[in-house]
Amino acid sequence: MTSPRTDLSAFAAGLADRLPAWASEYQRHAQYADQIPRTEQLWDAGHVDYIVSQYVLTHDRAPRAGRPAVVRGRPAPLPAPVRRRPARARRPAHQAHHFDAVEKPNGIAVPKDPARAAAHVARRVLPRYEQALQEVLDNTVAQPDPPHRPGPPQVDQVLTLTPYSNGALGAPYVAGDLALNAADMYATVLATGPRSTQSGAEDGPLYNAARIVATPKGRSPLHSTPDAEVAVVTPTRLRPDRIAYLLELYASLRDQDMSWRWVLALDGVSEDGVPEVLRMDARVKVVALPRPVGAGAARNFAVNEVTADWLTTSDDDDVPPAKSLSVRLRHAQKHDLGWCAGWSADLHPDRSITTWRCSTPPGFHAPGDVWRRWATPDSTIPIGPTTLLARTEIVHASGGYAALPQGEDYAYLVGVTAAARGALLPTVVYHYRKHAEQMTAQPEYLAMELQARRFAWNHGKHLESLRREACTCASVE
Repeated sequence: MTSPRTDLSAFAAGLADRLPAWASEYQRHAQYADQIPRTEQLWDAGHVDYIVSQYVLTHDRAPRAGRPAVVRGRPAPLPAPVRRRPARARRPAHQAHHFDAVEKPNGIAVPKDPARAAAHVARRVLPRYEQALQEVLDNTVAQPDPPHRPGPPQVDQVLTLTPYSNGALGAPYVAGDLALNAADMYATVLATGPRSTQSGAEDGPLYNAARIVATPKGRSPLHSTPDAEVAVVTPTRLRPDRIAYLLELYASLRDQDMSWRWVLALDGVSEDGVPEVLRMDARVKVVALPRPVGAGAARNFAVNEVTADWLTTSDDDDVPPAKSLSVRLRHAQKHDLGWCAGWSADLHPDRSITTWRCSTPPGFHAPGDVWRRWATPDSTIPIGPTTLLARTEIVHASGGYAALPQGEDYAYLVGVTAAARGALLPTVVYHYRKHAEQMTAQPEYLAMELQARRFAWNHGKHLESLRREACTCASVE
């Protein structure tokens, strides 16, 4: 039997003191099975759900009154043969169908300081929990009994087909041929009744139309994406030690205050490893590459799938803070810029933050100005490339990411900032996670770092030379 964790106990008590109507009770788990009753109460589909289903949690504290929450210590690995997914939390007064289509509030990782942790809980967890709980309560009143028949499949595409006098069944407003693959789609044909023309008269005997409702199997259109303002590109190999980070990145995107589309480029790994919560979100576009190609090429293939006017990037172990997307986009739109960046901050294992202020000063910058602030290839880069949000057309025009095994985003930064006027904001827009498994922490990282920097620096040098030649020619004419 494990001994009580005094630090966890003190932390949970301090957290409860700072939140209304909270108290806590300590529990120890000698073996994995002991934690199952607690984890079955969990209302989470994010990284907390992953942790409790993949690890032995020897200690936790949970409230005895007030809003539900669980405070858990650092987990120990769980042997594979006994892994078990926790069931969805259900309060006795409610039934399973009351939780349908209700977005789970999900838990978060918090700092070890109770005051800061309470602020995070109050700001990020409680509003989501209150909203989800209210939806469940509304469903309880509106639909007290379970449905008598299964509901229709969720749809994300509706197509109206019209029968014509020659026997053809076509879509009058869709150009080209259309094919629905029955293996990949659910399809339902419904009669739509009389069809009227602009004059109000029926078009001869062709007064019936067929409506095909289709949605990809395994995908639920919980969120539509036709009007996404920003695309976020992330290459990943779905490494097991990064799945929790990937889910935290997803949670941070959900917290953004604007519409987004996440293009996830799988670098030579199967889609089977994509967490279910991501596969079920229509805002997540998975691009599966048949073989490993590296982060740079994976990003370029992902850019091919971007339909939004603006895009940015994030590594699969990093996190954009709240309003990261909107603060850059609104500033760029207001001033008609081609790109907008900000500061990045190191996110340490203890959740503390250290801001890195790059050498480029805040304010507006002309094309090429960023490269001119990069003195030599071995000096510090002028802006963190992952902080860059740019017009999609500029990313395409500048060539995207370089064909390098690492440092490919240095050339990307130089190319985009050389193509258009932009701005650097004096605010943190990206959290760069520091951990032992990251690529920059590996001993072989430095072997090719200087070569990658030289390539990007020379790229900027030649772009600057071409720009000056163009200016000279214009002045002569």
